[in-house]
This record gives sequence, structure tokens and C-alpha cells, in this order.
Amino acid sequence: MADCVIDKKNLGISKCNALPALMKGMITTPANFSITTTNALVKANWQNALLATESSRIYLWPKFRMFENASEDAVYEETDLSSQKVRDGRYRFKVSVQESLCLHKAMFTHSGNASQKVFFIDTENQIIGTLNAAGNFCGFDIELLNVEKLKFNDGKVSTKTPIYVVLSDNKELDVNGAIIGASAFVNDLFSIVDVDIVQTGSATTSLIKVTVKATCDGTSIDGLVAADFTVKSSSGTSRTISGVTQASDGVYSIASSAAFTVGDIVDLVAASALSIPGYESTGGKVTV
Repeated sequence: MADCVIDKKNLGISKCNALPALMKGMITTPANFSITTTNALVKANWQNALLATESSRIYLWPKFRMFENASEDAVYEETDLSSQKVRDGRYRFKVSVQESLCLHKAMFTHSGNASQKVFFIDTENQIIGTLNAAGNFCGFDIELLNVEKLKFNDGKVSTKTPIYVVLSDNKELDVNGAIIGASAFVNDLFSIVDVDIVQTGSATTSLIKVTVKATCDGTSIDGLVAADFTVKSSSGTSRTISGVTQASDGVYSIASSAAFTVGDIVDLVAASALSIPGYESTGGKVTV
């Protein structure tokens, strides 16, 4: 409790009034994710984590369309003789996102009490988090993140996805809170887009034709090169790709020296290794 703190800090007024502003977004991370305060000032370190493999990936959520501070007030016991603090209360937030049904379903998969942390991004382009025991910057521990059912358009307000976030420990902010100025890069960060690879036409041992389109909106992904594709057998043996060309209709022709065979699977390389980073193939992979 506060009255047990022995090392009380001085309260001289600062010339830098750094406080969280209106929250406009968030980044969720695995529970073990942290970054030094120096590295947190570098865009590439955040972007690399957004493009990392799934086990260590962090997630930049769509921009908030609504933010409500639903935090619990401190709880006190009042008697005729005294006022006693029972507990500090909890930080709780209600936010809303307005995107597609496809993205609503994707966000829904992040719901739960599973161990994860969250950074908040405010309208001053600051990233708000906490400092761990090692002095590194990390997100707040999440007690609950629940993507709620769609709130439908009623003729006065638009359809939105409500999201409820409850933090586990208020002291992560009240005692160890930290703010990183990220105005130089935070608006340039981007998340991975899921894409579907679908075979078109008949494949041969030397040629496969596929389309690569965003899963949510069907937009063709243009500009991919040979190094962005892989073709593997069902057992994981890599096939040699001799060249890739893209036609005006968005169809990619993947060529090989008669290396393809029945059961081969066409996919993209890791999102971080693409020539145009930020895409990941999910489901619907084609077979020859």
C-alpha cells in the first residue's frame, strides 16, 4: 500500500507534462515480449516483431473508433471512526473498431484470458506500457481481452466491433508506467495481411498458375517475385523455381524445369522475408 512506501519521491513540478492522451490503438504481445527503452525508439524493431513467426509475433490492432475508460474506482471501507482503503481498483477499457466482418472474425480469435500483454497508442502517437524488473519496456498484463458480438447499425450509429480490455495489475501503470514517444514511426507500422493462393487453370510438371488475393477483400497482391514463392512436396521437399511472372489479370505463372509433381503445395515465404513484406498465406494452398 502507498502508506508503506519508505522511499518517497520529490514532487517538484516537471517542465515535461508527459501523460497518456486519448487512446487510439493498441498492440498485443506474447507474455514474454519486452524491448529495451532504447530499441523501443526504433521503428524497425517494432515492425520486425509484427512480422515475426507466430510464436513470437506481436499484433497491431485496427484504429479505435471509440474509447471509453470503464476503470473501477478505488474501493474504501467507511466506518464511523475511519476511512480505510480496501484496494486500488482496476483499469478497464471499452473500445470499438469499425472494419469488415472478416476482420471482426479475425479479432474474435484473440479473445480470452490467455497470457498476453498490451501496449496502448494514444493520439499524441505515444506508446504506453510498463517497465519490468530488468528495466525493459513491455505491455500491461491482460486479465481479460474480449471481442464482443457485433453492435449493429441501428440507423443512428454505424456497425462496430466492441472490445473489452481489463488489466491485471494497476501498479504496472501507477508504479512502473512508462511512455515512449513514437511520433516518428508509429503511424507507419503495419500488420500482416492474410492471403489465399488459389490455382487457376491446369498445372503441369513445369508450370503452375495461381492467384494471390487478400483473404478479407479479395484484392490481388501485385509485385511478388520468384523469391517470394515456395513449392514443396507433401513431405516438405522443396522444388526448384526457375521463374515467376505476373500477368495483367493478376495471375502468377510459376515455372520450373519439370520439377513439379502431384501433391506439391504452393505457398509464400515468411512474411518478413517477402520482397513486399506483410503478407501470409493461410489455407487454400494449391496442389499440382
